[in-house]
Amino acid sequence: MGLLDGGPSSERLIKFRFCSREEGQLYRLASRLKRDGYEVIVIYSYTASKWICEASQIIHPEENALAWLCFDMLDLAERYLVVFESWQTDPPDTDTV
Repeated sequence: MGLLDGGPSSERLIKFRFCSREEGQLYRLASRLKRDGYEVIVIYSYTASKWICEASQIIHPEENALAWLCFDMLDLAERYLVVFESWQTDPPDTDTV
């Protein structure tokens, strides 16, 4: 239930992370994600010797929708020949009174 703390209708920022040793492949993916409404950053990690793309968007994390979204990201990574590394979200701020 940790993902849905704050209720399933709580909006939150979700980040998806992809990587590749090939710059062009990652930039093609980044372009696609931007067209899909994601905020995208692409950087080169000298310590890991790879390109990293982080795509973020505010999403309603309904459990089933999020599961399908992760499958979609895996499929997208496969089509663009990159690696889908991870996703993350922070729980919404809650006031404790």
